[in-house]
Amino acid sequence: MKCPNCGAENPLGTEVCISCGGRIFWRDSEVSGSNSPESASSRQSPSRNCVSCGRAIAWDASLCQYCGHDYRHQQTRGQPVPRTTPSKGTSVGTIVAGIIIAFVIIAVILAVIFFAFPQFSGSTATLNISVNSTHILLSISYNVYVDGSLIDSNTLGPGQYMQYSYTYHWTSSDPTTVTMSATSTGGGFGGESDSKAVTVTDGGTYTINLYV
Repeated sequence: MKCPNCGAENPLGTEVCISCGGRIFWRDSEVSGSNSPESASSRQSPSRNCVSCGRAIAWDASLCQYCGHDYRHQQTRGQPVPRTTPSKGTSVGTIVAGIIIAFVIIAVILAVIFFAFPQFSGSTATLNISVNSTHILLSISYNVYVDGSLIDSNTLGPGQYMQYSYTYHWTSSDPTTVTMSATSTGGGFGGESDSKAVTVTDGGTYTINLYV
């Protein structure tokens, strides 16, 4: 018996297509509203009973050929749910992380250029600073500064001196004035201080002697 809806072949006497679920024909009792069941002897040899209408149907039928009960959903119930493959699309978090990494890389490159090639970011001069003790009896403690910034604290014995090589950096290409100073305590004669101001140019080397 061929289904008029999908053309699938159905067993003789089938009322609902076992392939598409469409009605093949309507019985008089169904058209008139009668609910009288058919005799079990008129059915084909059963292998199981429909859970909806109780009529015998083929064991592997997807749909009941009499009432249209759908077994496909029932058959898949309890089976493992297939795993979904993670989307290969780019997430917002990945984009943000990429932007942050790009900024970090740029910052590192700029820092390398700044320190390795100071000519791109300003000027530098080399200051050779000598701090000399003027005391002849006792040691002194001293601090040495460049433009007010402390670069070292140390101790000198009587008549000793300390040498420093300091790279001074400024952001302009024009000559600039830098002040170096040293202050001391101890030595038996109280504190001493000395300072020098020098005009420096890019790439220049300057020697400054301070006495405390």
